Amino acid sequence: MSAIAIDGPAGAGKSTIAKLLAKQLGYVYVDTGAMYRAMAVYFSQNDINPDDENAINGAVDNIDISIEYKDGVQQVILNGENVTSLLRTEETGKMASKTSKYAEVRTKLVALQRGLAKKTDVIMDGRDIGTTVLPDAFAKIYLTASSDARAKRRYDELKEKGVYEITPEMKEKLADFRGGYATEEETAEMIHDTYKKTGYVMDTHTAVAAYVCKKYREESKDTKKCLVASTASPYKFARSVMTAIDPAYDAMDEFRLIDELNKVSGFPVPNAIEEIRNAEIRHTTECDADKMKETVKEILGV
Repeated sequence: MSAIAIDGPAGAGKSTIAKLLAKQLGYVYVDTGAMYRAMAVYFSQNDINPDDENAINGAVDNIDISIEYKDGVQQVILNGENVTSLLRTEETGKMASKTSKYAEVRTKLVALQRGLAKKTDVIMDGRDIGTTVLPDAFAKIYLTASSDARAKRRYDELKEKGVYEITPEMKEKLADFRGGYATEEETAEMIHDTYKKTGYVMDTHTAVAAYVCKKYREESKDTKKCLVASTASPYKFARSVMTAIDPAYDAMDEFRLIDELNKVSGFPVPNAIEEIRNAEIRHTTECDADKMKETVKEILGV
């Protein structure tokens, strides 16, 4: 049997190329991500707690997954049952997100994927396919693309669906996300208290972030370590958070980005943003950064 391994970063077009090659060569395209989800279906159907690693480890040996094609469409078979229709549910996504990190799960899937490669000619794409899953593949491809091309690919995929899909995996990444604001008085208080206690003078951005963190700790009684970040621009903040989740969001306009951040995390849309969004646009012009001052003065008639 022959195997082709395709590795590379997300959005590079690995699945697209793999499917085209599989069709032209008559190989079976193995969707490794679908196999993780099929395993998640088994855990859900058997009421296994995704946070119980011992229970997960004890269950993997009961799982067999194979890939079939019917009328050219991939079908995923779990212990003899076609579970293709269950792979994209929110429940399955959440379970897969929580259980894919376990070493036993990954080891079992690697064994299943290698088993498929021994039975038929396959093409697999993902990460560590050529180094871990199919180290003896007769052809190994590392497919990459510029960050702009990868972002555009993801954006086009989402646009084709008609929605910017917020997947369970995206929500999982923001499970511990908290955001907020501080008034001038609250910011000044934070700077003053910090200086009084430590002798360290905070800048206003850090003080806002520290205040938000302090309030959250007081309300939640949560004492675990956390990462605190701040920016003067809610637009930049929304863009940095959302593009970290998925590069496709870099193609979205600023107002929509803040709406998406609110949808995913519950982060409030500032009143000032709503006021700007609803404001009447009286002047629209473009200029270089070094001409900004002159352009504004010209618009204002100064």
